[in-house]
Amino acid sequence: MNVPKDTLWKSIIETLIDDFLRYFFPDYVNQIDFDRGFEFLDTELQKLIPDNPGKRRHADKLIKVWLLSGVEMGY
Repeated sequence: MNVPKDTLWKSIIETLIDDFLRYFFPDYVNQIDFDRGFEFLDTELQKLIPDNPGKRRHADKLIKVWLLSGVEMGY
């Protein structure tokens, strides 16, 4: 079975989202409401940024988190 690396990476992010956010966004960890969960907005991101035909790569994983204050944020 040949699974593209991009698909594997995205699956790892979704599976380990708590650890991912703690590692890459340590300045925000104390503000994130981890109990509320996360929303993955890949479809919405594709509408805003269609596939790039060039060689430059762009992020294509959008995650909505809620802060303890109730505010929504996207990463």
